[in-house]
Amino acid sequence: MEILNTLSMILKIIGFVSVVFVIVGCILGVWRLIWRYGKASWKTKIFIVEKSESSKTELIETFKRSGMFRKNKKFLKTIKTDNLDELNGANIVVINATNIDNEKVKQILSKVNDNRIAIAVYCNGWKNGLREIVAEKQNSVLSNYRVRLINDVFTMMMTFDFGHKIKG
Repeated sequence: MEILNTLSMILKIIGFVSVVFVIVGCILGVWRLIWRYGKASWKTKIFIVEKSESSKTELIETFKRSGMFRKNKKFLKTIKTDNLDELNGANIVVINATNIDNEKVKQILSKVNDNRIAIAVYCNGWKNGLREIVAEKQNSVLSNYRVRLINDVFTMMMTFDFGHKIKG
């Protein structure tokens, strides 16, 4: 009887310690995720390449309304397709290919020559050949829905090392 009581006590202690480790592991895992999101949202610069350089574009408003991105001019910046030299400093480049021809998209993608820069191409609808152009580039994604674009950019923020920027 004494052996059963001792064995029972040992199993209870092991069970309690296991539960404590699981709870601490969950808290640390969530904390790391929150820390990474905070760090990424503070350091990431998203540059949106569009035909017009209006501050009230469809994609800028989509990013702001999502509530996941800071409403800062340095964080979200619109660049006109003619001023690609302004891409310096970007961590994520979002190309609005809805009104841009495929050759211009190729030119923009060639300007982003660092494989550590994330590229998201948004096209509302279907354009022939665009999928193949985007597929040739590393760390790039093609989205045809704005909600999907927000999800892709968020995933890029969480998974990429944003200590690197496009060099001029």
